[in-house]
Amino acid sequence: MIVTSLTNTKTMSGRNRTNVKLGNRPLASRLAASSNKQQRIQVRSRSLLTKCHIVVFMLIVTAHVIFFVKFFEVPTIDNEIALADANGGEERDRMMEAGLLEDGHYKDTSRRVANAANRLRKNNGSSTGGKVVAKPKLFLHIGPPKMGTTTLQHYLMLDAENGVLGLSNFTYFECLGLQKMYAPIMGKNESTWAKFRGCLDEIRGKNAVYSQEVFGKFFPSFDDSPIHWQHLKESVKDWDVTIVISYRRFFEWLPSYYFQQNRMMHCKGPCKPPPFRDYFDKVREDGDLKYSKFWGGRLGAKHPAEALIEKFSPQFDKIIIHDIHDEPENLVANFYCNVLEAHDACKERRKLGLETSKNVGSTLNYNILANAAKEKGLVPKVIPRYKVANAAQDYQESKNLSENDFPLLCMKKEDEHWLLEKSLLFESRLFKDWHSSQRGKDEHRSKFDAAIQKHKFCNLDVERSIDDKEWNDFFLNWTSKQKKGETDMNERDESLTGRLKYLAVGDEVEHKSKAGVWELGVVQNVRLAEEKLFLVIDFSSRGRRYFDVHFPTKSVWRFPDNEESARLTAS
Repeated sequence: MIVTSLTNTKTMSGRNRTNVKLGNRPLASRLAASSNKQQRIQVRSRSLLTKCHIVVFMLIVTAHVIFFVKFFEVPTIDNEIALADANGGEERDRMMEAGLLEDGHYKDTSRRVANAANRLRKNNGSSTGGKVVAKPKLFLHIGPPKMGTTTLQHYLMLDAENGVLGLSNFTYFECLGLQKMYAPIMGKNESTWAKFRGCLDEIRGKNAVYSQEVFGKFFPSFDDSPIHWQHLKESVKDWDVTIVISYRRFFEWLPSYYFQQNRMMHCKGPCKPPPFRDYFDKVREDGDLKYSKFWGGRLGAKHPAEALIEKFSPQFDKIIIHDIHDEPENLVANFYCNVLEAHDACKERRKLGLETSKNVGSTLNYNILANAAKEKGLVPKVIPRYKVANAAQDYQESKNLSENDFPLLCMKKEDEHWLLEKSLLFESRLFKDWHSSQRGKDEHRSKFDAAIQKHKFCNLDVERSIDDKEWNDFFLNWTSKQKKGETDMNERDESLTGRLKYLAVGDEVEHKSKAGVWELGVVQNVRLAEEKLFLVIDFSSRGRRYFDVHFPTKSVWRFPDNEESARLTAS
């Protein structure tokens, strides 16, 4: 029976089986089991109490964390992203550039990343009432000169007025009279800096671009006093500043720079421009010239863009190089797209294009010839050189000849090779990827060969030209007409339109302002289109001014060589 019973128990459930076993145990065993059960219940109770304490503690800690986050505005992932969106996406763009975001989301959700984003925002913004607001952008274009700066300045001003820049929420401002920044080499000209800060006050809170060579020309020059940098940084402290430096191939830039430095067409005293090859030798060998002080050493030591990068990089974190060769047919649109990232303005400027124009007065050949004629006594020295040069140019062109039809004096072949190699070297340092490509090298060399064919590194051979009987007779006859009071303009149009069209760089001209005041200025740049003249004039009283003169013009001009009788007004 018992065996049968045990055998049958094996087929029961576990619980029944346990009951059966307990039921058959002695009393002592049953009491011991009951005591163990009570102990297990007490342990479970103490464990539950401990868990409750932990939960309460965590709630208290959470409450404190929430308090401190709200009070001290400690950044979290959520409010970083929300703030980025609230600032028009600019904050998110900066986080992307800093490597904090990928496809609009944080790569890492740690507090470290959130704090890094917060620091990034503090470096580019300001806090107002607990809300961080991004600073407006200021692109400060500092040259160097002769790298498309005048064209860029002209269209920046034009597109600020016609609303093209406004399409991308940008403005351009003009600040006159900053040329005096050359003077305070000890940083004493506080009034000029005050004028610049006043100009910035007028566009405060706006995204802006400003192009002024004076910054690029002044700081690398005779004095690099900390007070200059202090003035500049203090002036732009409320903007997110990017320094923009233009790049032009060295072999193209040097002849243009030579012309600018030696034009002096309006001088009446002894001023003799050297031939290009003599200028080349001098600046390559002499380390004490103004060239060396502006551009960090003798000719060939570094590209002017490199000199400016070297000066400005310790002072400003953001520096962009604008390569004017990227889109030579429209360097302005290229500037809008690749520098400002003002894509709507870029599209509109590409659609509008740039006016077809030609540079006037971009050679020194006629001035060198005029100077030789004065030294030889063919022309009285009291006559301004630019007038003699204009007459010589008129005569040459009346024969359907150009300046390249003179006997020429060019660079030596070894100097041409040196110039090309330096130009290639500078481009390789500034644009390594482009220069290393075969296309980059081929384009550079082909442009250099074209410059050789166009005699860009030549001047007229002045000794052979001034000894030519034809030119001797011309200057003697022209001088005779001057003494008789006959016109010195030859076939030039004496109307206002005619005289303006024949203006050259260095000519003196007076303009009547809206206030009715005659102001004397010197032509800095002139570009002639079919029915329009673009002038840049540097006035002694109010600095550089830009003029778009449409023909026929209603502006009032006069020319100091003929006072009242030269005051002409178009009908």
